[in-house]
Amino acid sequence: MTLVDTTAWIDFFGNRGRLAARVDEPLAENGVALYGPILTELGRGLSSARRTHVLELLRGCHHLAQPRICGVRSATSARCSGGAARR
Repeated sequence: MTLVDTTAWIDFFGNRGRLAARVDEPLAENGVALYGPILTELGRGLSSARRTHVLELLRGCHHLAQPRICGVRSATSARCSGGAARR
């Protein structure tokens, strides 16, 4: 299983860059994984006309559960360090 990051997907869908070819093999073997933040970044970076098509194609990939701590920890760290440090 290969977790393909946003940069590799951009190269792949643009059919350019050194990472584009690296996505082909795991994709052909049904060995590509994604998770929430990657889908969010791709969705935000695409035009609305292309977004629907690309996200539909990515439904065939394996979707990994995002650890709960990822979002909670980031939000808590930013809130705590910003407010507490200034008082």
